[in-house]
Amino acid sequence: SWFEDISVIIGDECVSPETLISTYYVDQKITNIKLGDLVLTINEKTKNLEFKPVLKIHKNLSSKEKMFKITFENGTSIKITGNHKVRVEDEGWILTKNLKKGQLINSIE
Repeated sequence: SWFEDISVIIGDECVSPETLISTYYVDQKITNIKLGDLVLTINEKTKNLEFKPVLKIHKNLSSKEKMFKITFENGTSIKITGNHKVRVEDEGWILTKNLKKGQLINSIE
């Protein structure tokens, strides 16, 4: 329920430093994102894509977390920690470490 009052969350302790984030002007590595950058988000209420400003930067706490590789239908992939939540179609937010092969993860293409 605490997600209701937050517009955008990006946590770089959960994804590889090479992860690209879609901003208003260009895709950037997550490590290059700055306060105020406009990042592409999905409004969970309207399901519309929106650009929202970054309000807080959270720095990497640990580089020892096990990373999982998720490959999407279009062939792109992301490296992500098991404690990062992803939104699974028809199931809501679940931890990456609890994903099962074939589950559909909501993503922005």
